[in-house]
Amino acid sequence: MPHLTISCFPQSTSLISNTDDTFLAQSLESVLQNLNKLNRALEEVIAVGNEFSPVEALWSHFENVMATRGEEEGGEGGGEGEKGDGEETVHGAEGEDEERSGK
Repeated sequence: MPHLTISCFPQSTSLISNTDDTFLAQSLESVLQNLNKLNRALEEVIAVGNEFSPVEALWSHFENVMATRGEEEGGEGGGEGEKGDGEETVHGAEGEDEERSGK
């Protein structure tokens, strides 16, 4: 990496001072226009994202409802299912025993 000497500094400042003021103004104007375009594009992206907010809220509500129903049915139904499975197994076993004894 080359080292800048003190003699380079006056050359650089003279180069900057010799540049046309209109060129600097045009460059700054171009930067400002591009920033405005970027700002509008970001606002459009945010607006599109906000359009999906009601849909996201609806799906979140649906998910919460299904989760609470699953917990209610799982808690109550799971208990009954375990009892029912045990009874069915017992009844099935007794029924098979009865069928076997009948044969």
